[in-house]
Amino acid sequence: MTTSDVGLAAPVPPGARVLNPRLDRVRVLLRHISPYGGSEQRTAVLKAVHHTTGGSDEGLAMADEWCREVGNYPGPERFAEIWRSIKHDPDEADGFGRLCMLAEDHGFDWQTLCGDTEPGFEVCDYSVIEIAETPPAPATASSIALDRYSLTFRREEVERTAVDQVHVLGRLALAGQVTAIFGQPAIGKSLITTSLLGKACVEGCIDPRKCYYLDFDTDPNGLLQKIDFARAHGFHVLSDGFLNFSSRKFLEELEDLIRSGSAVGVTIVLDTAKQHVSLMDKERLAAFASRLRSCSKAGGTVIVLAHVNKNVGANGKPVYAGVTDLVEQIDAYYILSEVGVDAATQTRTVLFENGKSRGPIARRVSFRYSVAEGLSYAELLDSVVEVEETDLPEMQRAAQVRTDAVLIDAVAACIAAGVVAKMDLVSAAAERSGLSKRTVLEVLERYTGRDPAVHRWAFTVHARGEKRYALLDCSASGG
Repeated sequence: MTTSDVGLAAPVPPGARVLNPRLDRVRVLLRHISPYGGSEQRTAVLKAVHHTTGGSDEGLAMADEWCREVGNYPGPERFAEIWRSIKHDPDEADGFGRLCMLAEDHGFDWQTLCGDTEPGFEVCDYSVIEIAETPPAPATASSIALDRYSLTFRREEVERTAVDQVHVLGRLALAGQVTAIFGQPAIGKSLITTSLLGKACVEGCIDPRKCYYLDFDTDPNGLLQKIDFARAHGFHVLSDGFLNFSSRKFLEELEDLIRSGSAVGVTIVLDTAKQHVSLMDKERLAAFASRLRSCSKAGGTVIVLAHVNKNVGANGKPVYAGVTDLVEQIDAYYILSEVGVDAATQTRTVLFENGKSRGPIARRVSFRYSVAEGLSYAELLDSVVEVEETDLPEMQRAAQVRTDAVLIDAVAACIAAGVVAKMDLVSAAAERSGLSKRTVLEVLERYTGRDPAVHRWAFTVHARGEKRYALLDCSASGG
């Protein structure tokens, strides 16, 4: 005998006014089953109620009332259409039994619940048909309210939004995560991102039909070129001011995407973050980052392009702009800096350095692209190539020399003027350049040595360990 047989076998004493005891039991079971258990569970409950009540109007009313609390409730008319479209397989498991088991999963005794619906209810011998897709209930029921949110016995709630950790932007970003790329204007953030996005579409790393590039920073002519590239690769370009789209509309649509469970497999690129939220507004930035995080937890992927501060950090490298709330909540971020421009080949090399990661992404990766005049946008995109790590040292050294040029000249001028004792030299160069003694000391030590290809000066040790500096021959001659 199954759980449905219990309903048929329960005696009703003479004189008891029970029009349909089964409906009362369905109603009380529904009150003890949460409608927030996910779309798969809601579908199972609707089919169980439909099966148990024979698809009646009374069953529709109960199911409609149960579902109204859910955020993506479609409205009474559409809900009625869904209800009428439910079909049953003759071999399908008993609907009433499913409701009883779900109530048990929520920590309630279904026998007690059904017994309270009418006088004279008796529990006969029964057996419960196990339904494969329903997870086992805890060994002991608990009355703690937090139990209803436990994922231990509802693993499928996470499974339905989890996506494979494939690379979606070269080696820079993973599917199902929020990744930010910080860099100064015109350094190549958008160019490299768009190029890598196109390759990901071609290679099948992302579904181009679910890929949306929100470009709020480009003029109409630039948008037309990006649209042509997107059309060739199958992804979407959206921009404010066109088709009534805006940042506010994006956030509304993002919310609907998350609530409806449709974010799985969606890739969104935001170019740039400042067009959607102030990076200096702590409260709003935290809320914005939380929305992006919700999207990734719902199975979506988000790439955020943002700017760095005008002033570099203490290590001489760029730092991300704004308060820390964005980088604290996202999964990964990179700082983009220029390695150097090769005048002979008319190419720029840039370096992505990872500041935070959750998963197998690159710690450092470099790209080179053309800066030649007269190239079309498509030609610029085609020029983007990854640079091997072994090719970087000489470029980085040249870039460092350009960064340090003012201090190199200041130190060299002081040495040439006869200020050669180490601490006197540091003080004089700091005064001459207007920079701190600590910064001068770093540059002094960076270019100290005997290799004319790398160094600019060397020192000799005198009485009491005093270091005195002298320019190398190549430096003295301007080499």
